[in-house]
Amino acid sequence: MLLRLLILIILAMVVYRAVKSWMGGAAHKSVRGAGTETGQVDDVMIKDPVCGTYFVQRKGVSLMQDNLRLDFCSEACRDRYLAKNSADHKSTSS
Repeated sequence: MLLRLLILIILAMVVYRAVKSWMGGAAHKSVRGAGTETGQVDDVMIKDPVCGTYFVQRKGVSLMQDNLRLDFCSEACRDRYLAKNSADHKSTSS
């Protein structure tokens, strides 16, 4: 009788953990993949070329220059980049 009770408790624990793992995994996937295809990453961390700060690309400020996309953490960093590069172009073209 005691052996049956012990086996029943162990079986219940195994089933509980399996269900918890399955339910937890499904909830995690739906939150992580919300709005994206399976396996697609939508939060890419990149480094600002001016200040060196890492930020989420979709929250940054983009600039297309010479068919190259540059991403900045803020408009201030983008403006500093533009000011520096316009000064460099002026000094090399003179």
